[in-house]
Amino acid sequence: MDTEYDYKIKYRLNDNDYYEYNKIYTLTSKAGKKALMNHKFSVPTLTLIFLIAFIVFLRHDINSVIIGAIAMVIMNLIWIIFSDKIYFRNLKKSIAKIEKDGTLPYDKSEELIFDSDGITDISEFSVIKRGYSAIEKIIVTEKAVYLYTSATNADIINSDFFKDEDEKTHFVNYIISKANNANVIKK
Repeated sequence: MDTEYDYKIKYRLNDNDYYEYNKIYTLTSKAGKKALMNHKFSVPTLTLIFLIAFIVFLRHDINSVIIGAIAMVIMNLIWIIFSDKIYFRNLKKSIAKIEKDGTLPYDKSEELIFDSDGITDISEFSVIKRGYSAIEKIIVTEKAVYLYTSATNADIINSDFFKDEDEKTHFVNYIISKANNANVIKK
């Protein structure tokens, strides 16, 4: 440990880091879970409406109604089973489009300095200093540590930064000790 700071992290983010961040956000936040559930049940809801209309118009042909209902149940089950994969595949495509358009919502290269006073976030365009009390939530996954400072904003510290799991655990414990009120989630 240096006397000026406790941790100094220089890193470069890529699209996959940003994808993983968005995936974790979707799986752990209220808004993300709601979006995923809406996606999962949008098709079954629409097909239920279609089935009701189908029954109304073809009520005299019960065999067609039964065959249509069975087909829709099968399609809905397949959709429900694969909808999460479809959702996250579409998320990856959206990130690729944002990258192509040159409108990434993050700085590719950053430096984070953790000292006794707080965190200094240095990017190409800004220097932001904030106290540890700004950390609302800490999410630890196999791939990264996410330090949330708001519902939709987090510092992403890729696990590749740490030389081993012990160093990562030590860093996480350090952050937990500094950010007393942060909610900690380990995935």
